[in-house]
Amino acid sequence: MHLRKWSIGVPAYEGYLEKIIAAQVEVGPDDFQVVTGDLVHDMSRTAAPYSLHWLDDNLNGIVVACTGNHDRSVEFSKIRLKHQFKRLYLLDIGETIALGPYVFGCYSDHGKLPSARAKEGSGMKEDDGDEWYSNKPEDLMEFAEHLSRQAARLGKTPILISHYPPS
Repeated sequence: MHLRKWSIGVPAYEGYLEKIIAAQVEVGPDDFQVVTGDLVHDMSRTAAPYSLHWLDDNLNGIVVACTGNHDRSVEFSKIRLKHQFKRLYLLDIGETIALGPYVFGCYSDHGKLPSARAKEGSGMKEDDGDEWYSNKPEDLMEFAEHLSRQAARLGKTPILISHYPPS
């Protein structure tokens, strides 16, 4: 756990990743595990990869992780460019990935969406200049339909991962 730094003043997150590891049931090397966010709770961009590598080394099976609202300090897509993981797949909100017989998609109404997703009259509001937020159930449905179409084209089963359900 060298160089792993936790958010100061948030005792609920002390030992958080260790709790995820301890909660594992029998998981085989070809089994999928899904983690629905808050993996790098307010860590710096330079410290976060150390925790993600630690998870990669300690979780069993194939792990698909969706970004959560407490992962806002980092972008998983940028981490993926610089770091190789053995069996940890990181998804930012709005991203999908095909693995085995599944297509996983990451959604949250409590996180950032790229501004390219923002549409006139969609109800999404701007925050910090280039990030958009939406808590409308129809946005979840739009994403779910997109994920289903993508999975059908590939002959795979869609799995929607949501950090928070729509409000």
